[in-house]
Amino acid sequence: MPAEQIIGAARFFANAKPASISWGLATDQKSNGVQMAHALLALNAATGNIDVPGGLIVGAPSFAAPMWWGWDSLPPEVQAKRLGSDSGMGGTPYPCVTTAISTVQPDMPLDAMESGEPYPLKMSWIMSSNPIACPTAAPQRWEKAFKNLDFNVVCDLFMTPSAASFGDLFLPVASYAEKDGIVCTHYGSLSMFVGAINKAIQVGECKSDDEILLELGKRLNPEVFPWETMSDFLSWELDQYIPGMTFPELQEAKWAVPEWHYSKYRHGLQNFDGQPGFVTATRRIELFEPLFAEWGDDPLPYYEEPQFSPVRTPLLMKEYPFVLTSGARSWVYFHSEQRQVDKLREIHPDPITQLNPETAKSLGIEDGDWIWVENQFGRAKQRAKLFPGIDRRVVHSEHAWWYPEKPPVDKGYGPQDVFLSNINNLIPHKLIGKMGFGAPYKCIICKVYKAED
Repeated sequence: MPAEQIIGAARFFANAKPASISWGLATDQKSNGVQMAHALLALNAATGNIDVPGGLIVGAPSFAAPMWWGWDSLPPEVQAKRLGSDSGMGGTPYPCVTTAISTVQPDMPLDAMESGEPYPLKMSWIMSSNPIACPTAAPQRWEKAFKNLDFNVVCDLFMTPSAASFGDLFLPVASYAEKDGIVCTHYGSLSMFVGAINKAIQVGECKSDDEILLELGKRLNPEVFPWETMSDFLSWELDQYIPGMTFPELQEAKWAVPEWHYSKYRHGLQNFDGQPGFVTATRRIELFEPLFAEWGDDPLPYYEEPQFSPVRTPLLMKEYPFVLTSGARSWVYFHSEQRQVDKLREIHPDPITQLNPETAKSLGIEDGDWIWVENQFGRAKQRAKLFPGIDRRVVHSEHAWWYPEKPPVDKGYGPQDVFLSNINNLIPHKLIGKMGFGAPYKCIICKVYKAED
């Protein structure tokens, strides 16, 4: 972009009162997304637009608590076995991740599943995910790695490619009509409203995700799962959003809005201890973040060129001349869901890659042609859609495509269905940021050519 446009945008934002910057998934799906988010927050703070009407609204801290719920009940020797901990289980390669959340850095299990180091993983429990069709980079490696495990449990509404490929036990979960539950708008710790899901029917022996986890938890660690009924559990969950409200009360009310205050940091509503300020060591918004320095990164926001790009790898651009971005949402599908619904497939039957018409003409590609999108890591077959609104140097490919109408191969899913059009074939494993977050789903290089078959 011309520098003048960047300066003009900055001036426009700085002089708008109030103003806000909303970021979407593209911020997360790049290797230095943490730094980008830090920069956007700094811009909002420097212009006085934090937690004011019309500005960037900040949630109360209460909802952050369940992210660590149950962690303290684990014995220290079990906590120490978390992959990436600082006690010999692979060192602490991503201290930001292990400090911020109670899970492992998401790429590390693949290494352990493939190598058995620092110890072999034995089983997987998969819920609300279709690993080889949707979220994973290098998905074919993940499929092989899951097959190394002794036991894989998959909980889902439908028989997904992941369940069919490596699942040993399949638990059918209840749809929204078959369960009690809570639904809410969910932006980090910010919730704008909470609604009740009221069970209408029972189909077979299906249970909700919550019911399955509650029953399992009561068997594995009953002290941490004290709730006798689903209503008790949902009341506890609801208390994180609207303190004191029970689930039966929400069912009666249908929906509710949490109590809201602006400028919470002035009134002790932003901290767990009730004191003014933010949840930081200095209790201020930290444009210079000491924790980042402690974790070995720059404490100030910075730009980092993608690992493969016209600037960083110009010689590779001779073979892979386009920048590939992937994963924009469809009105018809959500991630890998609903591909088996005939009416939806009529609306959106094929995976789409958008190309600028001039780019397509130079490649001998016409609208509707089947094409290959390929780079040094893999390729995916999709249908070309000419779109003048995209830059001539950029292509955009849809994610999470599979073909439920095609038969499985050798009791699993082969390249002609779940991997044929999977754009994640082009995303390498562990090409992540220094903090351990992000991956280049939105910024990697590729070439495009017509599929002759």
